[in-house]
Amino acid sequence: MSSIGSVITIFEIALDGAGITTTRFLTGSYVKALDMAGASVTVSVLDAQAKSLWDAPVHTATLRWGA
Repeated sequence: MSSIGSVITIFEIALDGAGITTTRFLTGSYVKALDMAGASVTVSVLDAQAKSLWDAPVHTATLRWGA
């Protein structure tokens, strides 16, 4: 398992322990500074509208899926 995978697993366990269900993960190197070290985690509420937008096709300079 990669180090970022370990971080995600730790946060998923912690959120699950707090009664928060995780449904989507985006992991990897996305628009980072060349000298950046470490990791960043963002947690947000995913309602039906946000879920449909999240799952929609994307075609940008750094992200592509479903297109």
